Amino acid sequence: MRKGKQRRQILPGDVVKGLRLEIERWRRTRTKLSPMPAELWKRASAMAGEYGAGAVARMLGLDYKTLRTRAADAGAEAKALGAGGFIEMRPASWGGVRPVETVLELTDAGGTKLVLSLGSGGEAVDVMGLVEVFRNSSR
Repeated sequence: MRKGKQRRQILPGDVVKGLRLEIERWRRTRTKLSPMPAELWKRASAMAGEYGAGAVARMLGLDYKTLRTRAADAGAEAKALGAGGFIEMRPASWGGVRPVETVLELTDAGGTKLVLSLGSGGEAVDVMGLVEVFRNSSR
C-alpha cells in the first residue's frame, strides 16, 4: 500500500443492490436522454467516497470519470461544511448592555473570503441565501 493512501473497504454487493435497482428503474422509465437525478448521483458519490469510484462505477454501471469528479466535489463540500459548526447565541445570555455587531466570515477552499457585517439593528437578512450564492460562485 502506498504511503498516504488508505485501504478502502471491499464493496459488498448487497450495499449497492438497492441503488443499482433504482438507477435501472430510472433508465427504463426516463423519457429521452435526461440526466440522472441529483439524488441518485448524491448517493452514488457517497458510496464512491467510502468504497472507491472504480468499484462503485462498475457495480452501478456509471461512468467512472463522472462519478470520481462528483465524489471529489461531494467530499470537498462535506469537508468544508464539517470544518465549522453552528453555535446559537442568544442576546439575553451575553450579559452586556451594549449592542453587539454580528460578523460572519466565510472562506472557500480556494481562499476566497466573504465577510458579512450584519450590524446590531436586527434587520432581516437572508444569510443562507447569501451563503448559497457565495458557495455557487466559487465553483
